[in-house]
Amino acid sequence: MKVLIEATIENFNDLITAIESNSNLADVKNQLETAIAMQDHDPSKEVPKEGDHPIIDRFE
Repeated sequence: MKVLIEATIENFNDLITAIESNSNLADVKNQLETAIAMQDHDPSKEVPKEGDHPIIDRFE
């Protein structure tokens, strides 16, 4: 099941704290933490730059 939830980072952190002690919700906790970490991810920065090797990733 997929659910769209609109909340502040603080609300999500409170939710993570609330479910931390329940091992049955560990996967949900991990998904929330990943979503928070990826919130400001800009995929346009992943486009190869001029001079990048087409197979070897650039490490910054």
